[in-house]
Amino acid sequence: MRETFAALAADHNYRLLGAFEGEALAGSAMGVICHDLIGDCRPFMVVENVIVSEAFRGRKAGKLLMEELERIARERRCAYALLVSSGFRTEAHAFYEALGYEEDVRGFRRRLTP
Repeated sequence: MRETFAALAADHNYRLLGAFEGEALAGSAMGVICHDLIGDCRPFMVVENVIVSEAFRGRKAGKLLMEELERIARERRCAYALLVSSGFRTEAHAFYEALGYEEDVRGFRRRLTP
């Protein structure tokens, strides 16, 4: 994990964020800037690993993390930000919808084994 973290931290297309209250880590999120080859070739951001500790939910940590990722995406001229959330995570879905993530798209994922 340390090697992976160091590699991500050194790559300007990965943004790893943490939200703290004092010394406590309230939440974290990662945004990945992806290049695109269609239209005007503007990049897009994939939002991953949004985690807010249960003790901090409803206290704006997640909202602040998402707002900062969107600020970074705009700064990098991203056309859009997208995320995928498991179907059973209805509480998370309400959170994302409240932030404006409402476009009806369907995501697919296939787990790959070595």
